[in-house]
Amino acid sequence: MNDSRERRAEGETFVARVIGLNPTSWPDRRSRKVTLARVTESSILLSAMRKHRKRNVAILAGLLTVLAVKFAWPERQPSYQGRPLTYWLNVKNNDDDDAVRDAPQFEEAIRAMGTNCLPCLVRCIAYEPTAWKNKLINVSVRLQWSPESFQEDRDLRLAAGAVAAFKVLGPRASPVISQLVKLVKERSRKASAERAAYVLTSFGLEAQAIVVDMLDDPRPLIRQGAIFRVREFGTNALPAIPKLIAILNGSDDFCAMMAAQTLGELQLRPDLCIPALTNALQSGRFEVAQEAHRSLGQFGLVFPDPQDVRSRVLMKNRQP
Repeated sequence: MNDSRERRAEGETFVARVIGLNPTSWPDRRSRKVTLARVTESSILLSAMRKHRKRNVAILAGLLTVLAVKFAWPERQPSYQGRPLTYWLNVKNNDDDDAVRDAPQFEEAIRAMGTNCLPCLVRCIAYEPTAWKNKLINVSVRLQWSPESFQEDRDLRLAAGAVAAFKVLGPRASPVISQLVKLVKERSRKASAERAAYVLTSFGLEAQAIVVDMLDDPRPLIRQGAIFRVREFGTNALPAIPKLIAILNGSDDFCAMMAAQTLGELQLRPDLCIPALTNALQSGRFEVAQEAHRSLGQFGLVFPDPQDVRSRVLMKNRQP
């Protein structure tokens, strides 16, 4: 027993000397235990900080490796005035001096490169940020000494520029409609599917049937874009009427409001639309009822304004 105590005391004395403490400053055993406990806590905290620092350095090293590979093997792409397509996509959403200077030439550059842009534009549109890349960017933002270029997702900027480029090309980009439809139909996609759907709505007659099909998409932003574009189809929107009525009766109030507006602007199939709008007018959803009231007016029908009805009900309930 005495040998065990002596070895423990020798160990404590050794630890104290290693970390620079004077063992003679311990007045009793309790002080010694408190001091050693604090030393242990400090050691654990220091170890955790070192591990955290190593992790950040490893993540940043991974980011640098990805960037090095990307710059070492750049993809082949068309150019205009000696600058590659990605430069022109980047100037569309950039406040750098060069970008501000060249932004007015964006449309001219895209038109000049023409259909040669399409493969690169589809790749940019299809970009989906990964979880690990978001973590890398978040770490870079926290590291004040990291360059600004590491603190943003440049591919997101290129994707936005690609959407603008598709708008410039218009029907000239029709050869990639099938690829864009494939992106939209992949339900696992989020931002890229929304971008592809937005581009498809701008193709005109060639993509009208595709836009009508997008009314059945469960993703709200894709469905909203399709509803908005269908109102421009005129009589070609007849196949969309049953789908719009289904959306009007659905649980998404915002999409239902948009559907009511579109039905009123199209003024097609009154035999179907008027009963559906009348039911929406009498539903308990006030905002949807307001849009249904306006659309019924476009069909030439007069009903009490839901706002007036609501006000009268409120006033009646306030009376003693």
